[in-house]
Amino acid sequence: MRFKPPPLSNSSSSSSQHEIGWRVEFRTTELQLSDAANASFVAFLVLATRTILSFGMDLLIPISMVDENM
Repeated sequence: MRFKPPPLSNSSSSSSQHEIGWRVEFRTTELQLSDAANASFVAFLVLATRTILSFGMDLLIPISMVDENM
């Protein structure tokens, strides 16, 4: 998993465009035992992202809770 920061804002861009926030990138690990394990991981991520999008889940965590958990 990798956190991707928002792109730098361009001053010449129109105000009607939506700003892209922080994103999370999921990557398959190179330590999986087989191609089938990698395929299973990818299939799970596809199903998980479709579930999150279809139910409109809000998975934002306040930074204060993250600090508390550290």
